[in-house]
Amino acid sequence: MKWTLLLVLGLGSISTGFSQYRSNYTWAVGLRAGATGATCGLTAKVFVSESAAVEAIVGYWHGGFTGTALFEYHFPAFGSRTLNWYMGGGGHYTQATGYGRSYIIDQRGTDYVDGGAGYGIDGIIGLEYKIPVAPVAFSIDLKPSMELNSYGGFTMALDPGLSVKLAF
Repeated sequence: MKWTLLLVLGLGSISTGFSQYRSNYTWAVGLRAGATGATCGLTAKVFVSESAAVEAIVGYWHGGFTGTALFEYHFPAFGSRTLNWYMGGGGHYTQATGYGRSYIIDQRGTDYVDGGAGYGIDGIIGLEYKIPVAPVAFSIDLKPSMELNSYGGFTMALDPGLSVKLAF
């Protein structure tokens, strides 16, 4: 009973902290440089509430593309208004566009043959800094993922990344 009460109080205080936070921008677009070629590309983020955002990442690699959608919670880091933690999760889809070729991407052992596809789940945790006097936001994150491709291959990756966005 004591542990249940502590869990309820802990989750309640976290959700209260999320609900009191308000982002200092509404939407942003930019570029993400991930550790793997398939996760580098265009990124767009839009806040759907005061502390929750949806982010999309579209990447292109030699012979294919990747689309990722993430739901993120944002909250202040170290008591700062311009430095924020964010965490969340979502999923991705990878499609090889080459036919008659075999691609092994990012030395992860994933083999996409003849236009194969991959489906996966992603998590994300990061730190974002919004410059107070300019419409620019920088972030550093870790986006772990698991993927199953259409040929039965399974991969896992940590995928650290850096993003630069124009924030409005």
